Amino acid sequence: MKDEEILVPETKEIIVGDRKYQISRLSLAQEFKVGRFFYQTILSSQEKIKSIKEKTEKSTSNTDDMLGIIELLNEEDICRLFSIILKEDDLEFLKVNINLPIILEIIANVLGNYKIESVKKNIQKITAYVLQLLPKKAVV
Repeated sequence: MKDEEILVPETKEIIVGDRKYQISRLSLAQEFKVGRFFYQTILSSQEKIKSIKEKTEKSTSNTDDMLGIIELLNEEDICRLFSIILKEDDLEFLKVNINLPIILEIIANVLGNYKIESVKKNIQKITAYVLQLLPKKAVV
């Protein structure tokens, strides 16, 4: 990655329904919101943590990893996640207009601005750390 790409990440226009969004690297505030979202919807559930470990343990691509995590979300969760990424407060609009091709395009463009292998390793470290913090009898 070139220095100018680090300082000025690529921005891509995404159209959802009749609205246009500029997709780039997430802001720090968005990253915290996404982190809280994943903690509240996935990491707080032992079954979901176990499922993530099973799905990502033998995966061969980052797309497989992301799709494995997204499979654990329901429709409302997905709309909440993409409302953070798109900075869109209208969850009903997203529920009606967002679909798998748009989701994949958004994920590809956001993750394209990060060193995904590094992000993946850090997520795995955080998950392992969270598992260590849980009472031993609660770990499945």
